[in-house]
Parts: sequence; C-alpha cells; structure tokens
Amino acid sequence: MMVGERGTQGSKNGGIWMGISPSPITSSNVMSATDNNTTWRINGSSAYAFNSSHVGGVHFVFADGRVRFLSENINGGTYQNLGRKADGNVIGAY
Repeated sequence: MMVGERGTQGSKNGGIWMGISPSPITSSNVMSATDNNTTWRINGSSAYAFNSSHVGGVHFVFADGRVRFLSENINGGTYQNLGRKADGNVIGAY
C-alpha cells in the first residue's frame, strides 16, 4: 500500500502519505501506520489511524496503481504486512 484515506472529522490530520513506519509507533514519529494494535487499526481509536466516512473501511492505493477498499475487520497481521516494505512475508487472500 502506498496511500490510505484519513478523514478530517474532529481532526486536521487528513490527506496523508504512508511510508515505512518506525518501531515503536507513536503519534510523534508517524502520520499514520498499519499496525496490529487495535488503536492503529482501520477506524481505530487513534487520531492517527487510517479512517474514513465510508461505512466499515478505508480506500487504499497500492503501488501497482489499483485502489482497494479494505474492511476495518481485516486480519491484523495481514493489515500490518500490507503496510510493510520488502519484509519477505507472504500475504494470502484478504
């Protein structure tokens, strides 16, 4: 994934770029992140989580140019792996 939605409801943090995120993830070192922690999951409670006004998920742009709607119920490990670059993990169906 290269770009994900983040709504601006209650925040001025919309319109973001997503890249490799450091560990540990904190609001001071990323604008948004894909993490298995429920706070950072799609529509999670963090003001920095990917979110949207769409019911149940968020649109992401992938490096191959496709746009895909990902459910807020996506497996946490899969979601985290989609946001990582060259980690060698195999991602199954999602």
